[in-house]
Amino acid sequence: MLTILEKFLFSPVKTFINIREDTVSALKRLGINNIRDLLFYLPVSYQNKILSPNLTEVRDGDIIQTEIVVESINLPKKSSQPLKITASNDTGSLLLVFFHKPPPFIFNKLQVGTSHIISGKVQFFDHYLQISHPEFIVNPKLAKEIEPIYSLTYLLSNKQLYSYIIKAIEIFEEKCKSIEDKEVKDYLDIILQNLQMLHVFRHCEEACMPTKQSINVKLINSRWPRP
Repeated sequence: MLTILEKFLFSPVKTFINIREDTVSALKRLGINNIRDLLFYLPVSYQNKILSPNLTEVRDGDIIQTEIVVESINLPKKSSQPLKITASNDTGSLLLVFFHKPPPFIFNKLQVGTSHIISGKVQFFDHYLQISHPEFIVNPKLAKEIEPIYSLTYLLSNKQLYSYIIKAIEIFEEKCKSIEDKEVKDYLDIILQNLQMLHVFRHCEEACMPTKQSINVKLINSRWPRP
């Protein structure tokens, strides 16, 4: 029934998503060997984030996501000192603190005057708002109020894994459009909608937190083709 999709579903992740060999190994440590495994790699929990808050009103411990502009960069004079970046937006300012230098692909973009979307847990230190090691959101599709949290392994971050899952869902959606049989297409649409809700690919119509109980994952998974 699903012969057209089988080649896609049971292909190695690297066939459709551009990842390095060490990432392939990391995915295999999680039991993700093909696209099907990636689609059904379930979140262990969900995290609420406050989107674009007024920085003067956030509380200690809040997890926020906001767009900021880099105002100044204070490079450490000693290796034991943190890198500190002062940033701001229309609602206030905050300090971004890095005890370890960010990776080059991020650090090289952190120039005075540049804008970035960041996410992280707010802390108050010496009455000053700060976020230690914020995440930088480079893909707008990952900028969500509800973020799925996955079980991870070394050399693989939550954002990385989530981006791969989102990409797999997008490709799966395109593949489903080529199905002409109405019964099969309806069946696949149900699976697609449940995967989208489970991975918070699209907002739930009822604006509720998705749960494994509200989505019959076990039933869908059991009816899904296996190699």
